[in-house]
Amino acid sequence: MKTAISIRFVLGRYHSTPWNRAVNEGKVDWPPSTWRLLRAFYSAWKLRCNDLREESVYQVLACLTDPPEISVPEFSIGHSRHYMPDTKLSSKAVLGSDLVFDTFAVLDSDSEIIYKWSKELGEENRSILKRLCETVSYVGRSESLVEIVLIEDEDKLNQRNNWTRANEGLGVSSSPTKVLAPEFDLNIEDLTVTTFDSRKQGKTTPKGSRWLEYPELTPIYHSQQAKQPSKFMEEKYSGVLVALDSNIRPSVFQGVTYACVLRKALIRKHGDSSPTFSGKDEPLGIMPRKCYEGQRVAMGGERRFDGHVHAHFFPLDLDN
Repeated sequence: MKTAISIRFVLGRYHSTPWNRAVNEGKVDWPPSTWRLLRAFYSAWKLRCNDLREESVYQVLACLTDPPEISVPEFSIGHSRHYMPDTKLSSKAVLGSDLVFDTFAVLDSDSEIIYKWSKELGEENRSILKRLCETVSYVGRSESLVEIVLIEDEDKLNQRNNWTRANEGLGVSSSPTKVLAPEFDLNIEDLTVTTFDSRKQGKTTPKGSRWLEYPELTPIYHSQQAKQPSKFMEEKYSGVLVALDSNIRPSVFQGVTYACVLRKALIRKHGDSSPTFSGKDEPLGIMPRKCYEGQRVAMGGERRFDGHVHAHFFPLDLDN
């Protein structure tokens, strides 16, 4: 049968930056390039399977240089932002910080991305590839934990109907997905070059690699439906008791301060125009002080309710 592997991202995230991109461009090497996969297999061989013969491993890796068909599951793109310490000091000798984007692909932790090559491997080479797959712990950044499996059941491949095929340089779409792959004549020394050494040579992509174009992959974002109000929220309440829990309990006099802080926090969250907490209605503009439907209008245009029709905050000492 054809050579195929499945990759499952255990944590549901895949962190990586494409070779010709800067980290703050917010791009993800998705789907994981075959160049990256072969580097992961090579690393697994050197670190955990160094008993395998070099010629056999090279032969297996050389069989994976053909453009594979890829079946990509549903995914989306997310990112987080981090302010990393800057080693350069400012004029005030204060340590600076740089904004760094951590962009990643998000997918279900049970979903699998499948790569299928046209070449068939012999029994010995399949056992070597199977062992390499089982020893790869991550792809991309180290937090992108993976479980890679050599597919033995051809029915699993036939169940997939979303295969994408490479079409090198022929413009399969207006915005193709570019995947970095090794040249057909695989050179192990080129495969193991570091990003630093490649940039030092003035190259944005490593020597011995090529770009494959696949049809554009569109991330899918599911909008979250608003939750229905619970029965608790539908009921009307005239009072709420808030308890302060601390090893050092505040005094009765400090309770006034805490009540004031709570009131300010609620007004800040709900807005100054919330009549429940502030006792004010929407401003009417500049007008003289007068009564307006049971309200008192200040010079600033605020309609203030008469009779203190608003929430009250009372500090209570219920422990004594």
